[in-house]
Amino acid sequence: MRSPPIRGNSIPAFSSISPGSVRERAQAESGARPHGDEAQRSLIYGNLGDTITGRDDDFGSTADRDVDQVFYFFERAGLCANERICDYDVVNTFLGEEARTFWLYFSRYAQRRQAVGYARYGNWTERLAKGEVSRSLFGLI
Repeated sequence: MRSPPIRGNSIPAFSSISPGSVRERAQAESGARPHGDEAQRSLIYGNLGDTITGRDDDFGSTADRDVDQVFYFFERAGLCANERICDYDVVNTFLGEEARTFWLYFSRYAQRRQAVGYARYGNWTERLAKGEVSRSLFGLI
């Protein structure tokens, strides 16, 4: 099927191609499953996170400091929810997906930090990402 010629500043319409059909075709051609293997997904995201932070134990780069700031934020959010200062369901609604995605990218960074002496680095971020935070008592009263 040939595209119509482009005239002037007009762009041909691609209304017959949906994003879903393109994605499905790419998955069929590559043999990939829609959601993939969880371990493979973690490995890929972890490699991307390692690339950003440098895969070293220096932890002094600008990227490392930026990642530390995001960890600090999620650590406080997870601790706040666990201590029932914040409602876990609210925290999870607003930050849960971001925490889970961040943990996929930077869990290996946290492991490297733990290995060089920061024993509990990323603990609350991991718990928040995995839903291992205490729930509020409000629903039980």
